[in-house]
Amino acid sequence: MARAGDIGTMAAWLLAACAVSSPVVEVRGQPLDREVESLVAQSKLGPVRVGICVVDTASGRVLAEHNARDSFMPASNMKLLTSGAAVLVLSPDFEFRTTLFMDNGRLVIKGAGDPALADPVLLEQMHMGVDGLVRALVDGVSAKGVREVREVIVDDRVFDRDYIHPSWPKEQLNQWYCAEVSGLNFHTNILSVFASPATRPGSTPSIRTEPSADWIELTNKSQTVSTGSTSIWLAREAAANRFTVFGSVRAALDKPVEVTMHEPALVFGRLVADRLGAAGFRNTDGTSPRARLADEKDEFPTAAQAETLAVVRTPLNVVLERCNVSSHNLYAESLIKRLGHEATGQPGSWANGAAVLRMQLNAKLGPDTDGGGSTVVADGSGLSRENRVTPLLLAQWLRAMHADKATKDALLESMPVAGEEGTLKKRFRGKKLGHEVRAKSGFINGVQCLSGYVVDHDTDRCVAFSVLINDITPKTPFGKAKELHESVVATIDKWLTRTSRSAAEPATSRNDSEGTASPDGKKPRTAASPARR
Repeated sequence: MARAGDIGTMAAWLLAACAVSSPVVEVRGQPLDREVESLVAQSKLGPVRVGICVVDTASGRVLAEHNARDSFMPASNMKLLTSGAAVLVLSPDFEFRTTLFMDNGRLVIKGAGDPALADPVLLEQMHMGVDGLVRALVDGVSAKGVREVREVIVDDRVFDRDYIHPSWPKEQLNQWYCAEVSGLNFHTNILSVFASPATRPGSTPSIRTEPSADWIELTNKSQTVSTGSTSIWLAREAAANRFTVFGSVRAALDKPVEVTMHEPALVFGRLVADRLGAAGFRNTDGTSPRARLADEKDEFPTAAQAETLAVVRTPLNVVLERCNVSSHNLYAESLIKRLGHEATGQPGSWANGAAVLRMQLNAKLGPDTDGGGSTVVADGSGLSRENRVTPLLLAQWLRAMHADKATKDALLESMPVAGEEGTLKKRFRGKKLGHEVRAKSGFINGVQCLSGYVVDHDTDRCVAFSVLINDITPKTPFGKAKELHESVVATIDKWLTRTSRSAAEPATSRNDSEGTASPDGKKPRTAASPARR
């Protein structure tokens, strides 16, 4: 739990920062509501729980709902709450800044909780590897005229050192999506392992890692084979960087196998110290620099006082996009911990980050939107099965973010376009959508969710939706949950087409309260998807 002093700090901060909440207006019995109920009835999902809420973003009017006030596990739809709160608390122009400076012969690397530092995907886009990044930082130190470095200290105290959430699945902690969360994240806190076969079957394949260092302990129990397929996997000892490679290798891997690292901040510090030593930097006794994590006794100059050598900056929009388009859990968890740090000035944690997120929900939506206090914030990514939200809260949150000019674009543009990118690239095939759909999918065992927006760029009308499905079992027909997601969205899309046309026609031509298709039956022209940042 957050300390009492932390809560007091957050409360004072919230009074200065929060927006006035908007009322929830519900209208039942409209055509879209009936259509959505019919889709649920026809879905053939069996004894699963389905919750749906559809909201007009301009008015806040609930257009359709089904169990909208019931509580559900949101899976990765939780990222929409976390990333939205980050836009509100940090501001759309925020940058994560990892800073290197000298302090009495010590090279200090001050972390900001940036999840993007040496992210393999982003490095590839920059045509750079891990070693290239570390070398560039060391070259920056040398260019400033530094000749002696006694030790490298990594100050990761912007976050606490509870690296793993206690409710994450223990049997999956070696998987990339369960990576440790640190005040200095590095290489998305995973070790990438590349394997190539030996010349003779039965021999040991060659293994290389990224990052690479001789102090990373790796035992290779894999074997070269001449038949079958390449299939390797790794195990890591708990709270250590000792890895074992298992499996068979027939051909070189196109993509690496990934396993989580322990204490990534220290791994980064040791890599920097190694590179400094290789570049000729020495301690006063002639030895290579050592690396360690900062402790409670360490005090360093402020940013204004320090002799800054290098700063690695990551804009918030880059973090939001990796969080929502790629659905990267580390990005969401770094955001929720950074919320806690920003509000309290204390190390960010899941406890104080969750408290800030709940405050933002209440400030934006009012205390009654979550169905009587049923919202549970356990982590930022939705990996925890302890999270609980209602479809009404998610849809109204999206509405509130879209209605606020300061936050509208930042959240909307962080979400993948259906059928085009990220986790939605292969979705909505066969669905002829007349408008742009930006949404966030979510999946953990027994849970499939989809929440987002349907946007008419011609009229600037927008509908927010949330479809949460829980209690899916192996007996649930495969693909039926996703089919219901997409059918609901396609129905919203058609409704938006009808109402947009109706609004453009004379009142005498309308057949009902929502309007009908125009006589020529043609689809309205829609704007092309705006370019991604």
